[in-house]
Amino acid sequence: MAKAGNGANFPVGQPGRPRPGSALRGEEEQQVENLVSLPIPLPGPGDKVVSVDVEPGAPVNRNDQLRGGSRVEIKAELLALKELEGSASTVQWKGFCVSCGARGSTEHYDVHNKCKKLLSWEKKGFKANCKYCNENTHWVDGCPYLASFCFRCWCWGHMDACHAKFDDEFINSLKESYSQHRLMFHSATKEHIPPANLKKGDGWIYQGTRADLVSYAENIQPEGTFQPWLNINWG
Repeated sequence: MAKAGNGANFPVGQPGRPRPGSALRGEEEQQVENLVSLPIPLPGPGDKVVSVDVEPGAPVNRNDQLRGGSRVEIKAELLALKELEGSASTVQWKGFCVSCGARGSTEHYDVHNKCKKLLSWEKKGFKANCKYCNENTHWVDGCPYLASFCFRCWCWGHMDACHAKFDDEFINSLKESYSQHRLMFHSATKEHIPPANLKKGDGWIYQGTRADLVSYAENIQPEGTFQPWLNINWG
């Protein structure tokens, strides 16, 4: 079992590229460089995930909606969803850096889509350090665990698969400090603060129901993506 501070990286959904911005403005035609799959619309409980494949070279037209087919024209705004897939465990916020938690413009990332702040720290010999999980791949403002829900514990602050990655002591430490650190997530905006857990006996739980999770998921659209009904433990 991995313990706190060992830098183990648990795979979580990643928003990927930032909101397009100036690189996609103007009349000049832009090209989609990679094969992408954009989920549209976001599925609800009981719905199947619907995706449309976009082949390399598919033109971008700001005035056209996403259409079915192997080659489609898409609105520039939808490119922000290029790697933002619906998550069954982790809320993903479009346009926010997964390393530092800041709202990222195209200038925020290097050509490899890596946070320039993180790169700058690494070049100086420093590492990021998350106050919540102690990993060195991000700061607390962008910690994916803070925006994750665990069906096994029925609480926010980590996900089901963490139980196979970390020991109980570490997970309990996340539960105990979640209430404090959740307020630091995407600190530039209060709208992204994850839901609260409630202290019950010696543990912590989320007071809401499955219906509340669905309501939360609906309320954060279109900027946020959360699809708990796709979780294998949804029931």
